[in-house]
Amino acid sequence: MAYAYEPGLAQPRKGADQDADILKEFKRKLAEDEAYISYFNERIKIEQSYVEALNKLHAKQVGADSQVDERFASTTRKAWFEVRDYTEREIASREAFVHALQTTVVAPLTGIRDTQTRIRNRIREGLKEATEQYESYVFNKVPKLEKTYRSKEQTLEEIRKQEAAVAKQQQLLSETNPALPEKQPHPYMSAAASIRDGHSIRAPSISRSRRSSGSLDSDDPNFPSPNSPTSQSSHPPPSYHSTTPSYHTTAPSMHLAPQQQGYHPSALSPATTIPDRKTPIHFSGVQQSGRSRSGSASGLTLRDVDARSKEIMNDIAAHGKKGFRSLMDRMAGDRDGAPEKSGPEVAVSPPESNIPRRGSVRAHPVSAMKSVKARREAEEADKAYRKGVFHTETLRLRREKLQTSAIQSLTDLNEELNMNLRAALAHYVTHAHATAVTLAQATEVVGNAIKHINLEHDGMQFRSRLPPIVKNKPVVYENYHVGPCQSLIFGVSLTDYDFARGEGGDHGRPPLIVEKCIARIDAFGLETEGIYRISGRVATVRDMVQEIERTEAHFQFKPTYDVHSIAGVLKQYLRELPDPLFPLPLAERVKMTADRDSYLDNKFSVIRSRLRRLPPIHQTTLRAIIEHLARVADHAEENKMDARNLALVFNSVLFGPEKTPENGEALIQMQTHRDSVLEDMITHCDLIFGPATTPLSYHSGEYDYGAYEEQEEESEEEAPKERNTGPGTSRTKLVLVTPRDDLSDDSEPPVDKLTPDQSLSLLFDPALIPQSMQSAIPKEYHLRPLASDDFLRAHFSLLSTLSQSPALAPSTYANLFNGLKASGIYYILVLVERATDELVLSGTLLLERKFSHGGGLSGHIEDIIVSERLQGRGLGQILVRGLREMAANLGAYKVILDCQERMVPFYEKCGFAIRGRQMAHYVESQPPPRKESLAATKALGSPKKAEKAEAEVNDRRLDDIDAETEASDVTYHFPVTA
Repeated sequence: MAYAYEPGLAQPRKGADQDADILKEFKRKLAEDEAYISYFNERIKIEQSYVEALNKLHAKQVGADSQVDERFASTTRKAWFEVRDYTEREIASREAFVHALQTTVVAPLTGIRDTQTRIRNRIREGLKEATEQYESYVFNKVPKLEKTYRSKEQTLEEIRKQEAAVAKQQQLLSETNPALPEKQPHPYMSAAASIRDGHSIRAPSISRSRRSSGSLDSDDPNFPSPNSPTSQSSHPPPSYHSTTPSYHTTAPSMHLAPQQQGYHPSALSPATTIPDRKTPIHFSGVQQSGRSRSGSASGLTLRDVDARSKEIMNDIAAHGKKGFRSLMDRMAGDRDGAPEKSGPEVAVSPPESNIPRRGSVRAHPVSAMKSVKARREAEEADKAYRKGVFHTETLRLRREKLQTSAIQSLTDLNEELNMNLRAALAHYVTHAHATAVTLAQATEVVGNAIKHINLEHDGMQFRSRLPPIVKNKPVVYENYHVGPCQSLIFGVSLTDYDFARGEGGDHGRPPLIVEKCIARIDAFGLETEGIYRISGRVATVRDMVQEIERTEAHFQFKPTYDVHSIAGVLKQYLRELPDPLFPLPLAERVKMTADRDSYLDNKFSVIRSRLRRLPPIHQTTLRAIIEHLARVADHAEENKMDARNLALVFNSVLFGPEKTPENGEALIQMQTHRDSVLEDMITHCDLIFGPATTPLSYHSGEYDYGAYEEQEEESEEEAPKERNTGPGTSRTKLVLVTPRDDLSDDSEPPVDKLTPDQSLSLLFDPALIPQSMQSAIPKEYHLRPLASDDFLRAHFSLLSTLSQSPALAPSTYANLFNGLKASGIYYILVLVERATDELVLSGTLLLERKFSHGGGLSGHIEDIIVSERLQGRGLGQILVRGLREMAANLGAYKVILDCQERMVPFYEKCGFAIRGRQMAHYVESQPPPRKESLAATKALGSPKKAEKAEAEVNDRRLDDIDAETEASDVTYHFPVTA
């Protein structure tokens, strides 16, 4: 066989569905490739748009720079050129990146798409053609060929059955039946003999009535009787119901066999007459009727008989299948003994033999031709059917091969797409990384240019090109009596005075005239009786005021000026201030006096809170005056001016004049109430301002101390030691410190004076403070980041607990705070006492970024400061643990700190361990410039005293350095990582 079928193959789906699945998968993979191409094309468009925008920006900026270019560019300008040119380098890098994407990423994917699209189209056309041809043969042509083949085979089978039936009939007719009796010769036999001998015969006459009736009369002596032994079966009389004749033959019949009888139809003489074919002929009692015709036949020849036989066979063939089937059924009935059906059977007994024999009818040539034709048509139909099936199998195999090839192409597409996509992605990442590296190297060039910016050089270069400033001559007040006055300070507010001095080191310091007056009185008037109560000479006071306004910086008190006149100058200056030095209404002072005991218990927290709201120059000036009055009150036995007397003099000078009430009764009522606020401030100045400081002040010029040397040496021994030491001076901007005395446990809880965090500018977000640390802080304290105005909350006083910390000017403090805040490196935590709103604890965390450990962070804990009155309460451990936890939360891989040997057990309790030894090197340098002049130092008394005070300051500084550089350990804490 040309084709072999695998067993168990199920009937496949319709070919179009299979082809659709393959093409659908092709389409999906091509759509996947198209998605990759679309993404990278969009990426290229974005890059191209970005490059185009950069080109426009660069061209625009080059044009703008050409208009402002200088002959000698500054370092800042050169750095700007590098930044601008970096844009050009970035453009080149981006263009190279775009070109690389187009050639190494998009091009391979596009090639796959185009190639596979053509393959898909060819596969689609091939599958479509193969499927259409295959299904045309399977569902149309082969069924038709099969139907034709089966029809031809059935026709041939029927013809074969017919021939077999005829052969069977001939066999039955040719057999001898010995049971039949001897018969008389048939009348036609003698006629046949006569014909053979050359005589003519005539058929017996048949009455017209019988011919017209179409049946044989049984009364005819020549018609065999139905009861005759020669009769095999009885038949009904023949009749013509249609154009097809029906012939019935009764046995014994006689077959006309001229060849067997030795004659030929040509031997018949012309005189022999043959009856008409339509005329009934009787052979040995058998009536054969044809089509009814008018007239009678005179005789029947053999040619007429042969013609009649042909007509019978033609009629049988014309009837086709129906006739053969009827004949077959009839023959089957004869074999089974059924009643014989009517059919075209003609039998003629041979005339020579006296033994009755069944004759045979000679086969007609037309039947043989039909059989041959049917056989040939069946063979041709079989060949066509076989050829159609063969061609159908060929188409099926061709279609399956196309489908197999399509699946293989689809598999190749998937593998090729994956392989090219992997290569494209690798190229994409490589080019992106190369572009980033190129841009990073370009930024290094820009960074180097920025590092080489020399601001000082640029400033000098810029200033060299500036035109000289033509300073206008200042407008000077010219007094009628003394002439031009350079320093108009009387009647000018302290804030304007401080602003006129600028942002130098003197910002926030008391006015120079105040410092000079205080220094003069401290030196020569503390024991003068009635100081500040006895007025000086008016002319002397006026002369000194005029001299001071002529030039404050060069003003010197003459030896002839008495201390009462100097005190009068100070009172006049304070009295003429537009704004009182400490504005506190009388009503509030009376109320404070009434609640004096509670204020004493709270250590004047309300007054300290009011003082923090004053401008810095007001705070420093008020402190200098109050401390000076306290020193005057210390000599009350000599000068007869105690704190109460001084308060009466300075109430209106410091607090400002009171408005006279319109109601006289109110005035009388107010006067009856006592006001002791200033008296308490003088008496308890240490509680309000902290430990008293050495009365140092600016005092330019040289003094002749000869007349007072002996007196100063005597007063040196009498000066209290506690007044000669302290963290600040009388001109310090920030001097409000927390008192050292602890509150008793039996005292009532103080009033909450805490400033809300919302109203402060904090160093960092308070949310970074660990919650565990917040919950461990006692309720009477508040933990928060450092604020920009904490210099008003005793920050420098707290820092002085650890080391020497002179106060900074507010502007310097603010600038330093802003720098720390902008860096994002410093995290300073402070603990604020709610009752006083002052700092009592502080700690600093620094985060250092390292190149090691993958660019990790290292935490440094510095400046752990606890107020002396809070030490021993565990707040230090809470602070250190909280800073350690906060460092871990911020991403530090370790936390380290430096400490002295004696503090190692404390930090071990906080979770730290010794990991090394601290090393330090301090650069030798001159002592920091003093904030007070040499003349102010000499205001202590004699030069020996000034030298001794300066030596003590240097000794304290060296002690601090030694304390900080003594052997200490470096401790580390590594946070536990997940």
